[in-house]
Amino acid sequence: MNYMKKIIVTAIIVILLSLSISCVQAEEHDFDFFTLFENHGAVMLLIEVESGEIVRANEAAVEFYGYPKNVLESMNIRQINMLGQEEVELKRRIAAEEKRNHFIFSHRLADETLRTVEVYSYPFQMGDVAMLYSVIHDVTEREENKILLHQKLSRLERAEQIAKMGYWELNLGISMFTLSEEARTILGFEEYTLSSVRIREIILPEYHLKRNEALRGLILRNEPYDIRFRIRRPDDGRILHIHSVAEYNPEKNTVFGTFHDITDQVTKTAVINRQRDIIIYSLIAFIISLFIFIWYLSFNIRRRKEAEQRLRITITSVGDGIIATDQHGRIELMNPVAQNLTGWMEKEAVGKTFKEVFNIVNEYTRELAEDPVEKVLSTGHIVGLANHTMLIRKDGREIAIADSAAPICDSSGNIHGVVLVFRDVTDEYANLKRIEYLSFHDQLTGLYNRRFFEAELNRLDILRNLPMSLIIADVNGLKLVNDAFGHKSGDELLRKAAEAIKSECREDEIVARIGGDEFVILLPKTDLNETERIVKRIQKKTSEIYVNTTAKS
Repeated sequence: MNYMKKIIVTAIIVILLSLSISCVQAEEHDFDFFTLFENHGAVMLLIEVESGEIVRANEAAVEFYGYPKNVLESMNIRQINMLGQEEVELKRRIAAEEKRNHFIFSHRLADETLRTVEVYSYPFQMGDVAMLYSVIHDVTEREENKILLHQKLSRLERAEQIAKMGYWELNLGISMFTLSEEARTILGFEEYTLSSVRIREIILPEYHLKRNEALRGLILRNEPYDIRFRIRRPDDGRILHIHSVAEYNPEKNTVFGTFHDITDQVTKTAVINRQRDIIIYSLIAFIISLFIFIWYLSFNIRRRKEAEQRLRITITSVGDGIIATDQHGRIELMNPVAQNLTGWMEKEAVGKTFKEVFNIVNEYTRELAEDPVEKVLSTGHIVGLANHTMLIRKDGREIAIADSAAPICDSSGNIHGVVLVFRDVTDEYANLKRIEYLSFHDQLTGLYNRRFFEAELNRLDILRNLPMSLIIADVNGLKLVNDAFGHKSGDELLRKAAEAIKSECREDEIVARIGGDEFVILLPKTDLNETERIVKRIQKKTSEIYVNTTAKS
């Protein structure tokens, strides 16, 4: 039946071509469609819309798919297309209705190889049979390169956004550095590409040996590259303190790392900035105190309303939360920012004690933090909140805050109340935690990294944690999986191995990835028998791992 159908379709094509040829100019009367179809270098298929059967395939298609011509022309397109049957039929109908004619598919060849193909498919009618004329191009390398480039760019963009660091790459073959935009800014260079000599010139001489040894240890012994040194910027001569972390890629013979300007931390500029903030908050508090003083002393209703209006405008204009209390610590006013941050409306809070509205605790100990208003009233001095202070809103949600409280005094120095200026530092705090997380975790598996493991080993190496056991494991055949099926499959293998190991360990046990395919488990207060039971559970769990290796990425 299928053979007869092909004969009928071929006859219809010949009839249609004969009719169309009679309408063209005389010099075109020798045009032979099937000769062109068969000998064209592009892969071409004629596919029946309803059934998906391949009616005809040219020589390029036979060569590309690797099937004999008679076999290929007896197959259905869903035997080649890696989409599900329903999805293949849906795409076929979309092409037949000309809603879309361009597709990207994954096709399987006769040797089981998967190739990414770009298909242009157009409908035509062969008598009563609806057909698709499809031209296929192999775009596997193009699509793989696009995916790899996108992944690399995404990783770099995410890293720069999260860490706010400059990135660099050293090509060891040609001794050339490539710098990111932020790295150029930190080091004071205009060029994106620099020789190793140029980089060495800006590093102060006393750090040359230290940096060289760290780089040699990374390349030759896979030792962590985590160093601090000083540079002299070539553009303005400033001396900066730099923190640099890097990893070595032996396959590409490159080193990829970060530059982080830590000059402010080293020179204790953070303390100066804190003092500057206190001065700014004190100035704001002084201005607000002046308006509050006027508001309290004014006996004239009109002047009192005008002063109150000016006060409201000033408070509303300030981007930080502001709460003012009387000399007994009872709230008298709150600006809109303070209402939003605390979850209390001003009309609800006025008259309540400061503690009732402003509930603050230490993030880690969960103990109540010292009341800043009470401290100002008792000491008469400006005070600031301790680090890791969390404000518990009216609805129970918590936000990290920084603040300063100052006394409201008259000309004689008598305290009439307190003004508190505070702001939400949740995002800043989250970014800091994110950076801390990245510095102690392996980005591929989510397990702890070598740096964290070594620190924990030193911390737990005490008498009360004995007996202490170590389990060291590696993933057999990782290089073979990478070579045969690509690094995507190898990464999947590592992730699944990490999940299996982690699932068989307790919460207080340290599981870390310390190398390419190496894992280690630190077991405090665990004897040999218990360790052997854990090993057996892990071996059983990992024996059930399955990794999709149908495509090489």
